[in-house]
Amino acid sequence: EEGEGGAAEVLFKCLPADTADRLPCDVCLVVDTSGSMQTEAKVKSAGPAGEREAGAPLLSVLDIVRHAMKTVAHTLKSADRLSIIAYSDEASSKLPLTKMTPEGQAAADRAADALDAGGQTNLWDGLRLGLDTLRQDRRAGSTSAIMLLTDGVPNVAPPEGGYIESLRRYRGEHGGQLPCTVHTFGFGSDLDSALLDELACEGEGMYVFIPDASFVGTALVNCTANTLVTMGTGAELVLEAAPGCVVEAALGHPGAGAAAGGRLAVRLGALQYGQSKDVVIRVTAPKGHAGPLVSAKLAYEGAGGAASASASAAEASTSAADLAELAAQSCRLRFVAKIREAMGAAEASLPQAAKVMQDFASALTGERVAAIKQDADGQVAEALSRVEWYNDWGAHYLRSLARAHLTQQCNNFKDPG
Repeated sequence: EEGEGGAAEVLFKCLPADTADRLPCDVCLVVDTSGSMQTEAKVKSAGPAGEREAGAPLLSVLDIVRHAMKTVAHTLKSADRLSIIAYSDEASSKLPLTKMTPEGQAAADRAADALDAGGQTNLWDGLRLGLDTLRQDRRAGSTSAIMLLTDGVPNVAPPEGGYIESLRRYRGEHGGQLPCTVHTFGFGSDLDSALLDELACEGEGMYVFIPDASFVGTALVNCTANTLVTMGTGAELVLEAAPGCVVEAALGHPGAGAAAGGRLAVRLGALQYGQSKDVVIRVTAPKGHAGPLVSAKLAYEGAGGAASASASAAEASTSAADLAELAAQSCRLRFVAKIREAMGAAEASLPQAAKVMQDFASALTGERVAAIKQDADGQVAEALSRVEWYNDWGAHYLRSLARAHLTQQCNNFKDPG
């Protein structure tokens, strides 16, 4: 209430207008072709322990990935371009940026079919070449994305400083911006999913866990669909408290950093036409304070270059419907935070980690958060229920789920939230 002071939550909703037209898109598929990619692909639903049904064809992980690559190529239109990079001991270009006309799609099919597995996993060289490909052939008025897929742990060392520092250094050496959004996909259980998640966060994209072959197509197609409706990239919401007020935190965004003048900056990454990005912040105000608590400025890179929009809490609604929306978005972001808290607790005690999620889920009521409760009570609870499951797939899955909820982007056909 005005004048009473204390803490309040404020929802900022960034909702680009929908449109029938979209920007041309450049996609670079960066595919692991190390020796492990020739192992048999498992499908969890096929039988006990993911075994093949009798008479089913023997398919390798790379076979499944080839099919998904072709699906991406045939999802793109003639104004879009596709590039294919393969990496094992080192990276090489298998298809330069090519317009996806019927002839271009046929070339992409041939490039996918020609991929062979063998060697080590030089992930950084693949990512670097993908970034170079999109940077060196950028075109105005388009959006760009890397989709990097691996089934293992990188075993060829990156440049000095590690992967994240190398990516930041690359950004700094090329004008302070990456040429594209970076999405990462991890197939199977032998992953460094913490690294893939960090790379996606740094590249303002998605990290997607692919537990078995049945998820490969849906993971890449969902990512492609989100990429095709992108209207801006590098979005950042800068929040500034009114005099005497303090922006304490942006829920679910522990990496939100302090900007100049005591402001708070929240990186939102890519913006999609007709899809909302919702940020909930906690603000404290002194007793007797009147007027708006906080203002915000959204800056992003659009088709015509740098763009921005502004708003303040003076324009906020307190209708019952909007307060219900605030509660639902706050719940989503608290779920992200609880997943991270549970994973932290799991390092010492998996039962304690399970209790963190059980306590959160037990308090969820109402239709607006029913899907989140299904996630928490279902696959999340299963991931935290047994040590062998948590180590095999649970941790990989939880990082992927948290990223999906934070970015508000669907990454598979299964998770209800």
